[in-house]
Amino acid sequence: MNYIILAIFLAIQVSVVAQEKVSETSETSQKGVLLRFTSFGLKERGGEYVLATGETRTEPFALPDNCFSKPVAAPAKASEFALGRNTADEFRALASIKLPETGKRFLVLVFPARGGLLQTIIVRADDPAFKPSQIMLINLAQETFAGELGDKKLRFEPGSQTIFRPQRKGELANYQVRFFMNKNGKSKIFAASLWPYFENKRAFVFLYKDRVTGSAGYRSIDEFTGWVEK
Repeated sequence: MNYIILAIFLAIQVSVVAQEKVSETSETSQKGVLLRFTSFGLKERGGEYVLATGETRTEPFALPDNCFSKPVAAPAKASEFALGRNTADEFRALASIKLPETGKRFLVLVFPARGGLLQTIIVRADDPAFKPSQIMLINLAQETFAGELGDKKLRFEPGSQTIFRPQRKGELANYQVRFFMNKNGKSKIFAASLWPYFENKRAFVFLYKDRVTGSAGYRSIDEFTGWVEK
């Protein structure tokens, strides 16, 4: 994982609201599994990717780095398939994807790996515990972080997924957020911001640390849940 996180992130917070209508396909009707993708630190930006199992291919789709892709139907009835690109002569597999047994809506986080390949992390998007107005904080680093979200203090272990719902205070529109990392045995703030309350959407927050510079940061992506409920 260290290599994956290496130089993945620019220390920039991006908050993008994306909502698309899900088009019905034969694959959707067969299994109903949909995926959305976002990428971190890919050297080659742009271009189109496909999912493949055997001779079955999906329609090409983009791998954005500041939002989630449009929903992509999983190929056929497979729970394990390849992510790759179509070349002039053949399909080139770059990563394997194995879906969890539970769920039909998933987010796929795509990272660079050695040899020009890719690596993925799967997040269940239709987790019934994760509802509109809530935030899921995912620690992508191999270091424990801490946070103060309003009056709530949280601890984020490596690889953890934490669901948080801010409690509105009176008529206030925002609440204070601070994130901390350990540096030389002391707690150091690496990000501080005001976050708004919201009701009709939810948000994913990805915490990270750059292994080269040692700097930590986060990326946030807001999401409407219409595609999850279809």
